[in-house]
Amino acid sequence: MLLLDRLVASAPSRVVNVSGLLYVLSRGGMRWDDLQTERRYTAMRAYARSKLANILFTRGLARRVEPAGVTANALHPGPVRSRLGMDGDVMGVMGFGYRLFRPLQISPASGARTSIFLATDPSVEKETGGYWVHCRRGHMSRRAQDDGAAERLWTESERLLASAGFSAPELHARSSTG
Repeated sequence: MLLLDRLVASAPSRVVNVSGLLYVLSRGGMRWDDLQTERRYTAMRAYARSKLANILFTRGLARRVEPAGVTANALHPGPVRSRLGMDGDVMGVMGFGYRLFRPLQISPASGARTSIFLATDPSVEKETGGYWVHCRRGHMSRRAQDDGAAERLWTESERLLASAGFSAPELHARSSTG
């Protein structure tokens, strides 16, 4: 939101958010009664919900900034070979799984392809609110397409920011005049 004025002034401009396929594991969708995952925490549930939140946020942002010439899209980069799970940061079965599947993972450069495509390719200049995989529109689950959940996440995020002392710029007024 702090970049919004610059994005609008630079329009056409693009916002690209990295999500991930594991958002589909967010059974039950967002936990509105525990959005910060302070209760019943498990790493995989928190990760899956954070990836769903990335998609919902992107869709909410896309609707708000489209009139101002700004697009917003989310993507799945693929199973990227990072250091995640290699330095003892993921333990137990998950850590074993990361090591087991490491040979199947793609390089960081390959994982960046869809991000770079969405940020630069003229063919997607006006595409907004999508979820992309391998430089193509990907399938979104019903949870990820839930406009009500996207709006609620936006509202809850603004509320959480305000409770932490941050004021959110009024996006509706800015985007309609941009």
